[in-house]
Amino acid sequence: MQSHLQILILSQKIGQISQNNNHMDDVSKFHDVGYQKKIRTSLHVCMCRHVTLKQWISKILQIVQKAIPVYFSLAIIVLVTVMFCILYNVESASTTTIFKIRLVLVGICGAVVLFTFSETGQLLSDDTSQVFDTLAASPWHEWDPKNRKTLLMFLLNSLKPVKIYWGGFALDYQLGGSVIKTTFSYALVLFNLRKD
Repeated sequence: MQSHLQILILSQKIGQISQNNNHMDDVSKFHDVGYQKKIRTSLHVCMCRHVTLKQWISKILQIVQKAIPVYFSLAIIVLVTVMFCILYNVESASTTTIFKIRLVLVGICGAVVLFTFSETGQLLSDDTSQVFDTLAASPWHEWDPKNRKTLLMFLLNSLKPVKIYWGGFALDYQLGGSVIKTTFSYALVLFNLRKD
């Protein structure tokens, strides 16, 4: 939540870099030394904030990445077990309706937890790519060559969005969907093995 807010503030600050001098035309903005100095200062401040924010997020991600293997392993095992129990007991006539409802609710809770983690990873990726989009939309044609070079360095620094990686997988919607597919596949295999 904190990183989301900080990225939104940074994006707004970037969007406001050239908005103060709308009364000037493009040619006079390009040759106005005071305007170009103000742009350069604003770009440097935003770039420093962006670098600091990326360092802060990477420190948090290092802590989170240590816990991901345990969570991921337990989540797959629990979700497969819950799905197998749901498939096994829904078919059984001796199971009470309340027990079936409990199993479905446990399955829904597991799906909500998976969605929450996938949403967090996707939101982090979307937010950090928003900085690049805001920079790309800036009126760089009004800036002198020094400011353009600074903008290019800033663009290169923000080109790759920050993602939560573990074992070659990024924590996002795609991973959430593949976990659900894998969970159902394993649960159905166990269910079909039970019949044999």
